Parts: sequence; C-alpha cells; structure tokens
Amino acid sequence: MSLRTIAANAGLKNLEMFLVDLKKYINCMLLLIVIYRAILKCRCLRTSQRVDESLIRTVEELPPRPYCAKDEIIVTLKDNKKVCLDPTHKFTKMNKGSYCDKTEINIQLK
Repeated sequence: MSLRTIAANAGLKNLEMFLVDLKKYINCMLLLIVIYRAILKCRCLRTSQRVDESLIRTVEELPPRPYCAKDEIIVTLKDNKKVCLDPTHKFTKMNKGSYCDKTEINIQLK
C-alpha cells in the first residue's frame, strides 16, 4: 500500500501536507525522547573524595533509582556550589554521622 493510497483512504486530499505534518510529528516525538533521556539520569557524573566540612550547608542523599543504579551524595556548600561525594570513599563514610549533626539532611525517595 502506497502513501497516496493511505492518504486517500484517510480522506487526505493533499499528500504533501500530510507528509509535512507527519514529519513534524516524528520530529516532536524524537525531541521528547531526547529530553526524557536527558532528565532521567544520575545527577552525579563526577564525584569528589572530600570537601572541607566547614563549608558544607546541606547534604542530600539519593538512593538508587530505576534510572540511576548508584547511591549519590550531593553536598551544597555555603557558596551554593553543589559537589557530589563518592559514597564509597572512606572520608564520606567516616563523616556521614557528622553531617547529621551540622547540616540538614534531605532524603529524596523517587
């Protein structure tokens, strides 16, 4: 079955307009897929092994999620810079308790 036959059966008189609309639809779907994949990923692409504890404002612990299989610890510093800490590093494990005392812990389960 050709596109002309499909267009005629659908009641479309102008095949060119049908193809233009189809192309716009496909482009929109591809754009949505790209945006969706960009949003659903791990937030920490690179991690630091340590930060100066006196500069920490808040600590955010993110457990593994369907789109990110690893634990993530995101520290917000007093200058609002965000730093990802390696959750398996000795510094992070040793200081996890002191974060609770000095900062507000935000645990997000998504």
